[in-house]
Amino acid sequence: MLRMICCHCMLAFATGLAVVAIANAETTGNIALTSDYVSRGVSYSDNDPAVQGGLDWSHGLGFYAGVWGSNVSFGTPAHVELDVYTGITRSMASGLGWDSGLAYYTYPGASQTNYGEAYGGVTYKALTAKR
Repeated sequence: MLRMICCHCMLAFATGLAVVAIANAETTGNIALTSDYVSRGVSYSDNDPAVQGGLDWSHGLGFYAGVWGSNVSFGTPAHVELDVYTGITRSMASGLGWDSGLAYYTYPGASQTNYGEAYGGVTYKALTAKR
């Protein structure tokens, strides 16, 4: 009987944590029409326009995750880039902040070009350094 009461208490606690996590979360989206999709100095759309969009989820504690996509054209069978990412970011009252995460870039139809990377950055007020 005591074991069953403990299990119910743990379940109620976990449910409460999930509700708090959802209550402190935000989902946003973005969409863009660009004249050229350029990444790291290379045109990923063969100097043609690109349609891009994404969905982002963030939590008040600094955790975030998202997905982003664009049409591509750079000599492979892939016509779409789909990226997924997750990370954590923090800021302090002094204006100093940091960001750290993982991203995975996929190209359906050309899986040999898929790759992942870790990134990190620091900010101070309006200045940002990221890698």
